[in-house]
Amino acid sequence: MAASEGVPFSKTGGLADVVGALPQALAACGVEVAVVLPRYRKTKLEKSKELIPSLTVALGTRLHFPRVIEAPKKGKVRWIFVDYPPFFDRDSLYVGKDGKDYPDNPERFSLFSRAVLEIAKSVFRPDIIHCHDWQAGLTPVLLRTAYAQDLLLSNIPSVFTIHNLGYAGLFPSDALMRAGLGGELFTMDGLEFYGQVNFLKGALIHASAVSTVSRKYALEIQTPEYGFGLEGVLRQRAGRLGQPGRQDVDHRPRHDERRKQLHRNADAAGHAAVTDFSRGDCCPLRGLCLGAGSCFLGNLKFTISVHTINHDLGEHT
Repeated sequence: MAASEGVPFSKTGGLADVVGALPQALAACGVEVAVVLPRYRKTKLEKSKELIPSLTVALGTRLHFPRVIEAPKKGKVRWIFVDYPPFFDRDSLYVGKDGKDYPDNPERFSLFSRAVLEIAKSVFRPDIIHCHDWQAGLTPVLLRTAYAQDLLLSNIPSVFTIHNLGYAGLFPSDALMRAGLGGELFTMDGLEFYGQVNFLKGALIHASAVSTVSRKYALEIQTPEYGFGLEGVLRQRAGRLGQPGRQDVDHRPRHDERRKQLHRNADAAGHAAVTDFSRGDCCPLRGLCLGAGSCFLGNLKFTISVHTINHDLGEHT
């Protein structure tokens, strides 16, 4: 799981609360979860273990060398951090003292997304990569472009969750180059958005599946009133937008025992309303979809919904 903030390590809004709670709920279902966050100035780590002393990340004409560290587990969840003071050792997470976005935000979160994929190759090998909001939006883009031929990553599907479509990661056109991405992505079918670069749009196009914070929101953002200019892209991806009843269920026998175990684990943890895999039900309160063999938090206070989607998710259209 990749996000720009998560309780108790960093927070500016509700995203951090979800990223803090969701992994614990998944772990209670029997899922192995690792969360990757940037290490900011105010990120308090009592102890940490160095996992990768130096990654080489090329952005434009410059090389950067972040390291990867891990905090002690909280429950059964691993918390991994991209530690790079030139980008993240700042007073605020996203904006300067003038209230404006840091001008190097494209580079900052491109480096973060690349580090996420390197972590997925050598530290924690996931079955699915779940990314939150525009700050992690380049992860699905890179997964299907720069890393498309990487044998360790090419078959891993991604889910992108929209928490607030109003924050899209919108930057001048030169941000694509500064983020280390090729000009071929600056098209109407890519990251171009009215002459600018839109990180969130890139995630919507390249992610294997897209989810939202609620069923209602999933429908609202497909309208001009709430789509922030992306309603057309969202309607094109509606089949993967996590609307209840739209998920495909993988019925292959090799998953049967894992499904049963996930149900048993969720029941043992005292969670309610785990859905029936044989029917492919969705959580009635949240329009969220997820990857094969994974489970997903529905309503944060009341319901955990467990699904599987077709293994072909990795070959998204």
